[in-house]
Amino acid sequence: MMNRICCGLAAILLMQSCSNVKPLALYDKEDWPADGPLKGLGATSVYNEVISSEIWYTQNTSCIKVSGETGTASNGANNMRIQWDKPGGGCDWVGMGIGWAGWSGKDFSQIGNSAAIAFDIRSLTGPMKGLPWAIGFEDFNGAQAWTGFSPSMIDGKVITDQWTTVRVPLENFPFEARDVDVSAIKQVIMQFESSGTISMDNIRIEPFKSRGRMQATLQTIDNFSFDGVINLQDSALTLFEVEGGKLFVGSNSEYLMIGGVVHEDSPLVNTREGKDIWNGDAVEIAFSTRSGLNPKRSIFYADDRHLGIRMSSNPQVWDWTRSQTVNAEIKTTRVSDIIYSFECKIPWKELGTEPWMEGGDYALEIALDIADKESVRQTQSRWNSADKEGFHTSPSLWGRIIFKNTTR
Repeated sequence: MMNRICCGLAAILLMQSCSNVKPLALYDKEDWPADGPLKGLGATSVYNEVISSEIWYTQNTSCIKVSGETGTASNGANNMRIQWDKPGGGCDWVGMGIGWAGWSGKDFSQIGNSAAIAFDIRSLTGPMKGLPWAIGFEDFNGAQAWTGFSPSMIDGKVITDQWTTVRVPLENFPFEARDVDVSAIKQVIMQFESSGTISMDNIRIEPFKSRGRMQATLQTIDNFSFDGVINLQDSALTLFEVEGGKLFVGSNSEYLMIGGVVHEDSPLVNTREGKDIWNGDAVEIAFSTRSGLNPKRSIFYADDRHLGIRMSSNPQVWDWTRSQTVNAEIKTTRVSDIIYSFECKIPWKELGTEPWMEGGDYALEIALDIADKESVRQTQSRWNSADKEGFHTSPSLWGRIIFKNTTR
């Protein structure tokens, strides 16, 4: 479970063996103007028009080719073309980096929650619902902070042969946890998995407004019709909308109740067991059971829970926090070729924790895992941390729920 995100990040440590990185013992730090929406960052253009000495990439043309294109740019006259094939090329690591602004130090210290790195992109090999990449920033001490890409970062949710924009908020990067000096950013690095061909242009740092922490109110549920089908109009449960589905959560003194309606191409495909059920159709929910905890904490407490519901004709609940199956009542219904519905009742006593209490202020994240017909997860959509992976390791990425003991 814990190894599932950014599967190639360990290989990042190998990148200097197959890449040319510009060596710098010292760096220059520019004095950028202190006013404006980016609060002192003047070097907002990361790439535009020219593939210069600021750009390096893996030096194996079987793995990656980077070239310029003229007359097709999203902005100006020229853009960059990237063709990569990690499986076919045989490289341990495939990627590129840009030490923009002449490899000077860039100061992100005041814009971590108000800016994003953005770029224009188009696919030359068919539509792409996501990018099989990781992206990171490195300081002059070699410390790096990495994150992945999700469909919600793409304008229109899909990359086609027409220019669209991808935005990755700077708040998604774990700078503090990785001890990155955000006042002296050296370069941005992109790691490529799988294969593909894209055009890229106008890489920049731009203002970005965070949507903030999501919040919902839950109420005691006594009348819960348990038949495997959620009635969207009459459901007494609280709605949590995610990409690809509508998920519902409710509770009373005996049960935690979860339901949903999901739209996908291959409903109820999950052949995995136990801790691996994330790699198929599944619903995951992580939550606290103690009220009023610090929302910025980055570690699990003993009474936190992270559960997964395997979505198949033989459903199962798995508890990753205790590494065990959980006895629960689950019903799944294949509504059509592209829709399924489910309901799940989990006794609180099976979770080994106290139920949510009236007036309690708790943290929660709920996620939808969608797989292909081979039971390999293709996407994960999340309620609170829509653009940021890692909720299964850090409660700081969970949203907020207030529990009211008002019967519905």
